[in-house]
Amino acid sequence: MQEWLLDPSMKGTSITFNKWVMGSSSLYVLTNTWNPVVKNNQLKKGDMVQLWSFQVNFLLCFALVKL
Repeated sequence: MQEWLLDPSMKGTSITFNKWVMGSSSLYVLTNTWNPVVKNNQLKKGDMVQLWSFQVNFLLCFALVKL
């Protein structure tokens, strides 16, 4: 599903939200434009983030917060 992501730099971008089924469990992942979000916000391995979800006019949106 194409959704909207507001990143820590307050830049909005379209991002793909997928459900991956792995055995008996499921993972929800952000793909497609994730790498530019990581680069633009200087995220690195070990960084702590929060992912908030909200809805605007029936559109699923996310806000990524770097802690």
